[in-house]
Amino acid sequence: MSFIAELNRRNVIRVVIAYLAGAWLIVQIADVAVPAFGLPESTVGILIVVLGIGLVPAAVLAWIFEFTPEGIVHDQDVNTSASPGTHKTADRVIMAVLTIAVGFFAVDKFVLDPARDQVREQQVSEEAARRARVESYGDKSIAVVPFANMSADPEQNYFSEGVAEEIRQLLTRIADLRVISRSTSFGYRGDVNVGQVAEELNVSYVLEGSVRKAGNTVRVTAQLIDARADAHLWAESWDRDLDDIFAIQDEIAGHIADELELRLSRSRTPSQETDPENYALFLKARHNFYTEPGNNANYTPVIETLRTVIERDPDFVPALTLLTLVLSRQIDVQDLPPRQNEAMHIERGQLIERAYQLQPDNAVANLYKGFLEFMKTGDDARGLAYLQRSLELEPSNMEVLRFSGYVAQKYGRLDDAVTLFRQALA
Repeated sequence: MSFIAELNRRNVIRVVIAYLAGAWLIVQIADVAVPAFGLPESTVGILIVVLGIGLVPAAVLAWIFEFTPEGIVHDQDVNTSASPGTHKTADRVIMAVLTIAVGFFAVDKFVLDPARDQVREQQVSEEAARRARVESYGDKSIAVVPFANMSADPEQNYFSEGVAEEIRQLLTRIADLRVISRSTSFGYRGDVNVGQVAEELNVSYVLEGSVRKAGNTVRVTAQLIDARADAHLWAESWDRDLDDIFAIQDEIAGHIADELELRLSRSRTPSQETDPENYALFLKARHNFYTEPGNNANYTPVIETLRTVIERDPDFVPALTLLTLVLSRQIDVQDLPPRQNEAMHIERGQLIERAYQLQPDNAVANLYKGFLEFMKTGDDARGLAYLQRSLELEPSNMEVLRFSGYVAQKYGRLDDAVTLFRQALA
């Protein structure tokens, strides 16, 4: 009798197959159960080694002993005429183990795997964003939280937050500084825990302050905090007329750039300033726009206020660019009559052209000018040139990064799109 035939007669081959199928099933179950019980990842590897070692004694025992209706007996004592029955028993065991294994494989593949993949993708995305932040900026990162309203009138919240937002926008002009967006950093209002802000937003510095407005005078305080060292790097107060509010904001941004040994790319131009009363109207309109409830918003009051601001000062570029954004949002979220829709498209185009003519080095004006080239003239090369210019002017402006990412994706520049989206996410 050949060796293979003897292995088959003694059911060694069947036992090995059943053992391997059972071991595979055990490993798959362990792979799912180990994370659930918080066990180390090495547990599965150790189990595989133990099961591999166990294959040898299992094969030896199968060679020496036989399963019979009377129980386990030594192979020499088995009546060979009864062996077909033992073969059938071994086959049934194999079929049962394989059936369970296939069933578990199906559940794991079509039920458990998608959930694990989703968690894994989220972890990879978060890790990629974290690496992008560290690689792009290192420790040069800042969050500007809303300035506290110290005025007697609680309705002046829009003014104090507006001052903080203006400073935040000035900081986006610093090429090597990561500036957290308004929608994220302005979620931290009231008594802010600076350490918590720094940890949750992964920033090194936090700027906080307060504004007290009374008549035509304003008192602004600001302090720059090294959140990781829990140390105040710089603090200052200004008591000025409202006419000087723009100078105060420029000084604060300049102080921060000096402290972090960075360069503020350019100073404010006259087209970014207006009279105090008009500026207050602009801040109120911007505050109302950003606090409207998403797709259910009615932007008509904001639009009318911004039109008033522009009527009073046709050269105030921040109002021109903000009204462009609000009109775009109104067109997107509301089903307007055809004539009104067309009128808004025309008005938006006129606003973009005027903003760009007044301030060709404004990042948002360049962004919208590029958008106009894509949508109106179809000149892709010119559109891309304007977008590139907007990125050079304000590399931390999330709106610029996000729109540029969509354009890069549209034109098949996927590596550029991924980089831009990661930058925006950071």
